[in-house]
Amino acid sequence: MAPLPPSRPFRVEPYAPTDSGWIVRLVGPPGSEMAGPVDVVGLSEDETIDLLGEPVERYWRPPARVLRYASMSCAVDIYFYLDVAKDKFKALQVEGPELASDGQDLKVCLGKVRDERRTQ
Repeated sequence: MAPLPPSRPFRVEPYAPTDSGWIVRLVGPPGSEMAGPVDVVGLSEDETIDLLGEPVERYWRPPARVLRYASMSCAVDIYFYLDVAKDKFKALQVEGPELASDGQDLKVCLGKVRDERRTQ
């Protein structure tokens, strides 16, 4: 017996007329969202893990702790530095090969990481 194809998190709703023409809407399970930008700057390590899940790698690059996240199409490193006043590490920097001048590509990659975690 052949294996079942993987479930798709989104389905295409039938065409629907509107005042400006016809549209197609992507509809997902309740509470789902399309991959959208995610900003982690200012979050603690625990908050980041709650949002994105466990990282694929953790390492130390003094004076920062680094969590590496990857989706099927991209990867990013989140750098956490010690906030001395609060005695907690906070995300202050996000880097990756997809770096755009405004960092938007990295935020989109983090959105993909988050959304892939939700569909698992």
